[in-house]
Amino acid sequence: MLAGCRQLLSIDEERPLLSEAQEGGAVDAEAEAKADGGSPFSVFNAVPSGEALVGIWGAGPDWFVAVGTSSVAYVYDKGTLSRLGGAQQGRDYLAVWGFSKTDVFAVGQSASGGGFVDHFDGKGWTAVFDAPSPLLGVWGSSEGAGAVLAVGAQGNVFGWSPGQTWKIFDKLPKAPGDPSTPAAPRLWSISGKDLEDFSIAADSRLYHYEPDAGGFAFYEPTAQTNTLFRSVWQAGGAGTNVYFGTNFFGLLYFSGRGSEKSGYPGTVLFRDEATPNAEASFIQGVWGTSERVVAVGDLGRIYVYDTGLSTPASVPSPTDEPLGGVWGSSIDDVWIVGRRELILRGSIR
Repeated sequence: MLAGCRQLLSIDEERPLLSEAQEGGAVDAEAEAKADGGSPFSVFNAVPSGEALVGIWGAGPDWFVAVGTSSVAYVYDKGTLSRLGGAQQGRDYLAVWGFSKTDVFAVGQSASGGGFVDHFDGKGWTAVFDAPSPLLGVWGSSEGAGAVLAVGAQGNVFGWSPGQTWKIFDKLPKAPGDPSTPAAPRLWSISGKDLEDFSIAADSRLYHYEPDAGGFAFYEPTAQTNTLFRSVWQAGGAGTNVYFGTNFFGLLYFSGRGSEKSGYPGTVLFRDEATPNAEASFIQGVWGTSERVVAVGDLGRIYVYDTGLSTPASVPSPTDEPLGGVWGSSIDDVWIVGRRELILRGSIR
């Protein structure tokens, strides 16, 4: 399906996981879970030291894939958790998204300063595209023939659809509030409802794709100008309903151009200015349903937002490790990943 591929690691070559690796000193996940402090989440997997898991995507209650640094990947299939890779130092996965459990895309950055896209066919990973700059986020839509968009440093947006090759889709401009680095603007994360309604978290701006307005429209704070956008999750259904993770452990709601709720560029649901170094502390992952949204981030923070209320609630966390991503098949089946190859499982009901 994808031209110009090179085979990486297959599931048949996976390294043994907890049940077999505990003799080598791996953390007992069950023992960690007993010290969860009343959290609705328990530790499903962890190691004493290892890679950081930064992204997770699933195809249903019996299957997900989580990715992280050194090209590590965990595949959960009907109760069995398998570990792949993790030995390619300097080649880090940073995000993952898929059409199905046999059609998954992961993006990342390499030590050379470039980026890459890998494809998982249910058995193994294959490298399919090398980008000139790091890739930080990936999302796609199955409408029509299907398409995948990958975003990253220097404002680059790359696109692919079946039968086509990866190519530049757009290049977004740097904003005055972006960090003064050659990588700016960094497009950290992308999520959408369809190919005519999707959003990007991009340093000091959020971007929303609006074809009727000619393409990407950008929104940036007119108050609290030290806000930096890091993660995004966009709900399906009617209208535009987007949740952005920011620094200050922040969560912001955006409802689209022209909406009464869109505000500056959205409604700030939560922002912690009391915690030391909060300006450099982020919500790194957001996921939800029409009922509830869960946001996770640095210092093991977990917030749950009931869409019928005004303020997210902090819930006890079983860890203070940085959390990098969240996904669920329902509000009763939520998975969170983080540093030390940490995988948490719980419910946000």
